[in-house]
Amino acid sequence: MQTLTDLIKLIPTESPLQKLQDTLYEKHNMTLYMKRDDLLHQQWGGNKARKLYGHVQEFVKGNYDGWFTWGGPWSNHLHAFAAFSNYANIPFQVFIRGNNFAYRTPLFDFIEACGGKIYYLSREEYMLFKSSSNELLPIPENWYAVPEGGGGEPGKVGCRILAEEILRDVIPHRICLAIGTQTTLKGIADVVSCNISGFSALKGLYFKNEKIEITDEFSLGGYAKASTELFQFILEFYKNHQILLDPVYTGKMMWGIHQQIARGEWDGESVVVIHSGGLQGIHGYPELLKQLWAFKAKELELIYKIYSY
Repeated sequence: MQTLTDLIKLIPTESPLQKLQDTLYEKHNMTLYMKRDDLLHQQWGGNKARKLYGHVQEFVKGNYDGWFTWGGPWSNHLHAFAAFSNYANIPFQVFIRGNNFAYRTPLFDFIEACGGKIYYLSREEYMLFKSSSNELLPIPENWYAVPEGGGGEPGKVGCRILAEEILRDVIPHRICLAIGTQTTLKGIADVVSCNISGFSALKGLYFKNEKIEITDEFSLGGYAKASTELFQFILEFYKNHQILLDPVYTGKMMWGIHQQIARGEWDGESVVVIHSGGLQGIHGYPELLKQLWAFKAKELELIYKIYSY
């Protein structure tokens, strides 16, 4: 097993802050930057890399023999967790919500190719697992549990580092990010004093105080829901900026940001948008995937590539 220093070095930080040019931003006298955390790594980049940072520290500190986690059949977290485990040579297993799939998602094959063991749980078993204990499942002794989505207090450690990186480059009026477990948002909120706008992938998640606002206005009715209009926006954004977005998180976020800008809600502001990665989710949308391949989107070629340490 590698040392903490060795493992932490495998999680790159210092992603670029890219200024985007667009007539929409110019019209509203805005400056918009994108924090390109998707460029940290094609597989375990984005906010999943940030959230793994603290869990790697806990893993090494506890001298564990392996680790495990859980999530859905298209989970960005499971994808990043498997890729990193393979590259870092950490024994791992995952528990997937659902056991009656019409077909195997590419994620299942990828996890196994990375050397991981998959256990499929019914929704009832999955909820029992999350709410009770690990004694119900075949988990080896002395293995570390990484929460769903990489959440928890350790998951916030790398997100605080992300916020510190942003503030070293620019002091914005607002930071925008896609919202799932809210771990990234909470880590950032610990550091910054500016406004934070969260775009929820989940229906029914709304929150607002003096500093933070979370909206589900652009969730399209629920997690993983999509539309032709959203696909068209993702395609146009790629053509205009050569930046790939996914339909679950970052696509909805940027789609919502553009609508709020057009409504004049952020006139004159300096805004930092966090690209949280998660591009493997595109493979769950064959129609969009086919159109992106037509653009020769080279980013898609590396999503399921197996790396060896």
